[in-house]
Amino acid sequence: MSRRSVNPWHLVEMLGDWSTGRGPLYRQLADAIARSVDQGDLRPGARLPAERTMASLLTVSRTTVVAAMDLLKTRGYLDSSPGSGTWVRAVRGFNPAGGIVTPADTVGRNPLFSRLGAADDSVIDFTASVLSPSPMVEAAIRSASREAGDVVDGPGYHPSGLPALREKVAEWFTGRGVPTEADQVLITSGGQQAIMLIAAAHIQPGDPVVVESPTYPGALDAFRLVGAAIRTVPVGPNGTLAQDVLQAIEARKPILTYLIPSFHNPTGTVMDEFERRRLARRLQDHPTLVIEDESLVELPLDGVEVPKPIAAHLDGVLTVGSASKPYWGGLRIGWVRGPADLIRRLTHYKTVFDLASPVTTQAVVARLLEGSAPLLVDRRRQLGAQLDALITSLEALLPEWQWAPPQGGLSIWASLPWGSASEFAQVAMRNGLAVVAGPFFDPHSQHDRHLRLPFVLPPVTIRRGVERMARAWEQYTGRPGVAAHRPA
Repeated sequence: MSRRSVNPWHLVEMLGDWSTGRGPLYRQLADAIARSVDQGDLRPGARLPAERTMASLLTVSRTTVVAAMDLLKTRGYLDSSPGSGTWVRAVRGFNPAGGIVTPADTVGRNPLFSRLGAADDSVIDFTASVLSPSPMVEAAIRSASREAGDVVDGPGYHPSGLPALREKVAEWFTGRGVPTEADQVLITSGGQQAIMLIAAAHIQPGDPVVVESPTYPGALDAFRLVGAAIRTVPVGPNGTLAQDVLQAIEARKPILTYLIPSFHNPTGTVMDEFERRRLARRLQDHPTLVIEDESLVELPLDGVEVPKPIAAHLDGVLTVGSASKPYWGGLRIGWVRGPADLIRRLTHYKTVFDLASPVTTQAVVARLLEGSAPLLVDRRRQLGAQLDALITSLEALLPEWQWAPPQGGLSIWASLPWGSASEFAQVAMRNGLAVVAGPFFDPHSQHDRHLRLPFVLPPVTIRRGVERMARAWEQYTGRPGVAAHRPA
C-alpha cells in the first residue's frame, strides 16, 4: 500500500478546534484524529507527521502526542513500526461497518469554512471576514418578499440569472468604466461558486495556474480540486506589481491567472492604476485567462480611491463579484462578467452544479444594487469604527506586532515578531479565540509569521478578542522553545 505523508499544515486544518472540548488533551487529540479518519480526510495508508513536529504545531507536549497515538493504535485506527513512522490502518477494528467517503487528496479542510455555522458562544471567532446584515439589508429582504409575485413565475429556473439582476450588474460595471451587456453576466451562488465554475471549465489536472501569495483560500481550494499546478507571485506593501505577474506568466505559461487587485484578501492592499494599465498592455499578447476577483471592491476605507478594474483596460478578463461581502453572506449571490461566449460556456457548467441560483435572493440583490449608495456609506462608517477598535487594541496590548493599515476590505494582515502563527493559533483557541494562520493563505504553506485579523465584529467584541489574543501571546511566548528565539 502506498503511504503518502500528510502535510503537517493540512493535519492542523483537519483537526480544527480539537482542544476546546473536555477531558485530557491526549484524548481530545485522539478523538479529533479518529474523526478525520472516519470522515475520510485521513485516508488508509496516510503517514502522520513525526511526533515532535505534531507536538510543536499543536503546542502540546510530546508526551501528549505519544499518548494520543497509543490510544488510537488500541482503537485500531493507527499502525506503526520502527523506522517507518505511524500511519492510518487499511482495515480498522473500530467501527468496521462504517463506509468511508474520501475527498480528493488535493483538497484541504479550509479552517475558514469549517467554522461556518459553529455555535460556540464561548469562542470569539476571528476566522471569518463576513458582515452581519444591516437594517437596510433586512428591509430589502422584506420588501422583495412582499413583491414576490414579480419573480414567482414559470418553473423558476434562470440558469444565467434573473434578467433583472443581470441588467443591474451590467449597469454597475458600465458605470465603472467597463461597458457591459446583460449577456456578458452570469449570476452565481456566491463568488466562491464563480471561481469554481471558471476552474472547472478551463483547468485540466497538471495545468499551471498563477496566484498571489498570500491569497483567498477558497480560490486555492477550487484550483486544487481540479488538479492545478499552482505557482505564486508576491503581494507587496503597495499591492501586486505587474512585473512580478508578467515574469510568472512568461515562465509558467499558466492557463489562468487569479488576482485580487482591489482590497486584496487578506492584506487589504490595492494594485494602483499604473500597474493595472501596465499589466493589461503587456497581457494583450499572452494566452492566459485573467480572473479579477472584485468581491471586496465596494468596501474602501475613507479617502481611498478605487482604480478602474483591470477589465477596463484588457479584453477577455473574467471579473468575479459578490453580494456577500458588502451586503450579507447569507444572500449567497455572486456573478461573473466577461465575454459573452465564455459566459455561455460557464452557464453550461453552472447548470451541472445547481441548475440555477434562487430567484428570490436574486431579486433582493437587484433591489440592493438599485439603492446601494446609503447602505454602502453606512457599511464603510461601521467598518471604520471596527478597524479603529482593532488597531487601538493591538497598539495597546500587542505593541510588538506589526501590520500595515489596509486601504479597504475586511481584514488586517498582522505579523508576529517571532514564533509560529500556526502554533500560536492553537494557544489562542484554548483562550477562547479562533484565528487563522498565514499558511492557509498560501498553496505552499508560507507566511507562518502572519495572521489575518478581520474587523467585522462589533467594537466591544473586537476588544475582548484582542484581550484574549494578548493573553494567549503571553502564554505562547513563555514556552521554552519559543522564548529561546525571543530577541533580547
